Amino acid sequence: MHCYHISKYDPARAEHGSDYLAEQWTSVSDVGKVFGGRVVSEEEYLRVEDAYLSCARHLAERAGVESLLVRSLEVRADEPAFDLHDGAELPLRTAIEVCREMLREGTVWCRLHRPGVFYLHVGYDYHLYVGTSVESLDAARRWAGDGVFVEAEWPSPYLDVESEEPDFVIDVP
Repeated sequence: MHCYHISKYDPARAEHGSDYLAEQWTSVSDVGKVFGGRVVSEEEYLRVEDAYLSCARHLAERAGVESLLVRSLEVRADEPAFDLHDGAELPLRTAIEVCREMLREGTVWCRLHRPGVFYLHVGYDYHLYVGTSVESLDAARRWAGDGVFVEAEWPSPYLDVESEEPDFVIDVP
């Protein structure tokens, strides 16, 4: 399984000892606030969100994924944006929209996966984790575009390989 971390945080800053979360927005709720001396616009937020989701969709398509299963569902509102249940099978287009809802810290959170082939997890502070059976690092970096970074060999911290997702075998050097 090839594991990728997709984020807006430049990994080069962390390599040089900088706190790469300092003075950066980490949520849709930061739109309109000032970070690093500039206001985070809705356009900027949407550009980054769209880049994350475009990259995730392309990675899924490259792996031949047409649908994803819902796992570990958390409903965070009386009237969630999606009518989901654990084990639900979502067409890829719907799964990407559920991922958008999670990036926006919305009404649901879950892990999306196709056993042995693909997973998609949203983490805190605007992190996206993708696992795929098809090596796609160079392509993922092209799909992500400017200002969004794809790092390889980064398994999701939400991956439960021992109990719920035994088909994911991660080779860690």
